[in-house]
Amino acid sequence: MRRGLQPRSVRTGRAAVIALDLITDFAFPDGARVRRALSRHRAAITQLLARARSKRVPVLYANDNL
Repeated sequence: MRRGLQPRSVRTGRAAVIALDLITDFAFPDGARVRRALSRHRAAITQLLARARSKRVPVLYANDNL
């Protein structure tokens, strides 16, 4: 019996992309540093999200900085 987050033995085709804390104004301590780090990966992130959408893979955004 499979429990929790153990790998599945058969591919089910179910997938999603979770984008954490990508929608922010960076108005927090170390925000400028985080913005610089994120900007170095912007092209790869943008490409990943676009590819997921084109394949109809759900893209979920989560942000805890309100």
